[in-house]
Amino acid sequence: MHDLRQAVNVIRERGATRVAVMGFSAGGHLAATLATSKEGSNDGGRPDAVVLGYPVIDLTGAHSSSRHRLLGTDGSEEQATALSAHLNVTAEMPPTFLWHTANDNVVPVDNSLLFAAALARAGTPFELHVFPEGKHGLGLAQGEPSASAWPGLCATWLAAQGFGPRP
Repeated sequence: MHDLRQAVNVIRERGATRVAVMGFSAGGHLAATLATSKEGSNDGGRPDAVVLGYPVIDLTGAHSSSRHRLLGTDGSEEQATALSAHLNVTAEMPPTFLWHTANDNVVPVDNSLLFAAALARAGTPFELHVFPEGKHGLGLAQGEPSASAWPGLCATWLAAQGFGPRP
């Protein structure tokens, strides 16, 4: 988390006026945790937009393998709550693009749905795409008929957020 926050700060110090972060799976957890963190929000460490692909969001629920990897077998409920991004969304959360597949058997789609619901409650702009098919870890989803649309959808969304020209 410290390294990612530092990277955002360095990018800003080098002249970027807006910074977006992108993360997939566990990297999505990291990006979402940075965006929802109160620490660093005043020093430029919070991104201006977030892109999350099949992110791990909830450490309090059934996705126990991520919880155990991050917190160990002795992780407390308090730690799990603090690192469950959907429980930490505030009105300061930057706009967010989410995508997931409905049949992801590694990180359940509920993670993205929980985060989208929290963003809606906070009044944070977001775009959510749930594609019917596709295994976990698709990346750019080349070769996946429905999910392969996500990069173009994301590019259009980023442009609407002020990150470059509209495609």
